[in-house]
Amino acid sequence: VFSIPVFQNMAAEISKKPEDILNPNNWLSSLKATGYSITPSFKPSVTEGYSIVVDKNTNFIELTGKTASKKAVATGLGQISLGANGITEIQVEVMAESGDIRVYKIKVAKEG
Repeated sequence: VFSIPVFQNMAAEISKKPEDILNPNNWLSSLKATGYSITPSFKPSVTEGYSIVVDKNTNFIELTGKTASKKAVATGLGQISLGANGITEIQVEVMAESGDIRVYKIKVAKEG
């Protein structure tokens, strides 16, 4: 025997599906420059104040990084062209699944 429960005062409409809770994690867990040191050492909670010094004849650097969440997307990594002289500011944006964005800023200075 199978009994189906019947509740009193039930709504006539079917309830809406609860909204999905999207992952808000927009952090990098690592950031590296191939062949160069980032100073100060990378810390995921710090988004500014990073610098890299390269030779005056360097035209590009390779930035690599990993997001803390598999559902986040990072842009601004890979081969980055540098300006002819002076300082190039690079921004690495990490967008969480929820759409929240965190921006990491790195200044690359050419010697001389």
